[in-house]
Amino acid sequence: MGNSKAYSETFDSLMQDVQNLDALHPAPKGTRGRPPGDTGPLLRSMVVLLHTAWENYVEQVALEGLDFLLGEIAHDHLKLPHTLRQRVAKVQNPWALAGNSWQAESRQALVIDVGRLNTPNVENTEKLLELAFGFANGLRGIRWRNMSNAKVLANVNEFVHEIRGEIVHKGTTPGALNKAGVTSWITFFSYLTSRLDDEIGKHLVTVTGKSPW
Repeated sequence: MGNSKAYSETFDSLMQDVQNLDALHPAPKGTRGRPPGDTGPLLRSMVVLLHTAWENYVEQVALEGLDFLLGEIAHDHLKLPHTLRQRVAKVQNPWALAGNSWQAESRQALVIDVGRLNTPNVENTEKLLELAFGFANGLRGIRWRNMSNAKVLANVNEFVHEIRGEIVHKGTTPGALNKAGVTSWITFFSYLTSRLDDEIGKHLVTVTGKSPW
């Protein structure tokens, strides 16, 4: 199984921007022609871009996964995820669901929630993926060597709420911000997104019998 476009295009492209900023960061003691100086603004920019990469991935993979699902279930609206089916059923105009129009209404319902995803913490990420294609508790099974699932969940929430949140809302950081710390977050989200992409792919194979990417 390959990767989603959300991963191979959106996430990778934004991560390249993060890596480019990382390459601009001087050595702790400076180098010839590049004194150490105040690297705080550069590091904060890297954090914000990393957050953007994660948020955009979650948004785009939700849409990509739903589009794949809609293509596979064809005319059977009963195969929509339960949460999404309930959302569509609340449409006031019944004619909006006539024929295959329920597919457009389903996608629009997801687009609305995607537009509201300003805080891609564990809860909001899982809710969006569940709405899109029934991937409930989607982050709960992700772990890797020396990284338990409990730590994965805690890291996502810490990064979104405390680290990125303080930078965006206060222009400061919780504690010292250094290159090693930011680099560790880059590594974390690289692992997390790769594994989440795999798990979403497996889920869609289970639901449809076909690989989505």
